[in-house]
Amino acid sequence: MSLPINMAPATFPTPWAARSFAIVSAIAEAGWFELRDFQQALITCIRQRELGGGCIDDEASYYDCWIESLTTLLGQRGASHERLVAIESAIRDRHASRAHTHDPHDEDDAHDHGHDHSLASILLQPLYVEQGALLQLSAKPYPFPIEGAFDPKLAALIVIDMQRDFCDPSGYMGLRGDDVSVAAALIPRISELCAAARLSGMHVIFTREGHTPDLGDLPLSKRAKTRRAGAEIGASGPLGRLLVRGEAGWEIVPELAPHSGDVVVDKVGTGAFYATDLEHRLRTQGISEVVLVGVTTGVCVSTTAREASDRGFNVLVLSDCCAEPDQHLHEAAIELLQVESGYIAAVADGSALMDFLSVHAQGSH
Repeated sequence: MSLPINMAPATFPTPWAARSFAIVSAIAEAGWFELRDFQQALITCIRQRELGGGCIDDEASYYDCWIESLTTLLGQRGASHERLVAIESAIRDRHASRAHTHDPHDEDDAHDHGHDHSLASILLQPLYVEQGALLQLSAKPYPFPIEGAFDPKLAALIVIDMQRDFCDPSGYMGLRGDDVSVAAALIPRISELCAAARLSGMHVIFTREGHTPDLGDLPLSKRAKTRRAGAEIGASGPLGRLLVRGEAGWEIVPELAPHSGDVVVDKVGTGAFYATDLEHRLRTQGISEVVLVGVTTGVCVSTTAREASDRGFNVLVLSDCCAEPDQHLHEAAIELLQVESGYIAAVADGSALMDFLSVHAQGSH
């Protein structure tokens, strides 16, 4: 059997193998080996079995070679025998559960690859501990942070503008005619993240965009733009005056009401650093990493990411915990944040942070 050296998920013979490739890719990205090393090890394993009279003509045989190649490489990099056994068991259990639920016509199956990427993160954390190495989140285009360890106590989860004016159909965005359902859909996910962050000792910061009742801090150009969009800041709406401090629409959605110890930063612009004390607060607490979630991806999230990056903070944006009324613009914004090899930010799913915090909590007991 001859396998091409430039294997990609689409060239694997079965859906489970494509998901397996996602795990291997994540481990390679974390620096444990080069992807080419795994590909060559897999080819060697298959050829050795064929030379020994074996036949790699079914899924189970191919899968055995796949696991043997992975554990051999990790063993060569210093992973203990006990850890390798645990890794093999976790991967086999994962694929056994997927085998019972897989529908070849299910369009969501491709989304499982992201969960396999997170599984790799869970598998790797104990290896990092064994090696005395650094703990990082699984992210793209590099593990986060790019250097050093991710310490929740020196990181902040910044929840951007999850206010009724941006999440409620009767608020500012809804009156503009934008679809706010995508923002509202984030609420349970962000709530779960906030709870996990608080338990880990991670700082939780909320931002609120709004202006004083006299609109003395509202630039004329911003007012004109919102008027042209159909929802002028300061105009009356079902939730009070639009984007005005103290009004019902300006408040953070009740499901995400800040807890005691959380910080709320009120801002007048799209970026969380402009004309606020956010940078001072972060520096005072020794925070070096910021994780961004909220709305909207293309404006307030992106602006804050750029501001944070320019100030020397490591920035991670959780793509499935941000939203833009237009999905295409959301995807474009996420792509642009990763330009020049992640110069502005790294990107991950919320599950990457949840997985990390879960492993971190287990390791602290």
